[in-house]
Amino acid sequence: MNHFPVLQSFTHITSSISDPVKALVSTQYVELSGWQQFRASVGEVFKQKRASYLAITDKHLVQVQTLGATVIDQKSFSLDEIHDLRFGSEKAPDLKDVHFPTIQITFGKKGKKGLETEEISYKLFPSLFFANLKYSEKVEEVLQMVQMRKELLNRLEKCHQKLEDKKALESLRSS
Repeated sequence: MNHFPVLQSFTHITSSISDPVKALVSTQYVELSGWQQFRASVGEVFKQKRASYLAITDKHLVQVQTLGATVIDQKSFSLDEIHDLRFGSEKAPDLKDVHFPTIQITFGKKGKKGLETEEISYKLFPSLFFANLKYSEKVEEVLQMVQMRKELLNRLEKCHQKLEDKKALESLRSS
């Protein structure tokens, strides 16, 4: 099990998540509600910057939006609710040979009308900055942030393998 000391710099996020965070990465911004957009606009007046993260615990994937050092939105998904998972890569605009990993996750819950699904896509970046987009200037912190992205992807790949094994087993049973 990896432990990343740099997570101590993200207590504004980790303290809002009930389980211990194993890895934290930055993502592209997700759409905010009207109230959250208003709050972000007001925050900019006070030099508070918006950031978007994805955290993983042993049981959950947590999407977190921050404004400065304040969590303004958080959405948690059980790893058991992952119905489909696809990995990819996207070229960074204006950077010659830089590609960012992408993941597309379909979460499924049994509802009144059968399986209700929600699909979310993420571009994953190392979290090279702390609260209010203050960049790290320490090489060891930056290396840990890159390692956390690898850790998150490794944990999701294990989830993907479990899904594939489950699908193969169900296929054998139905044959």
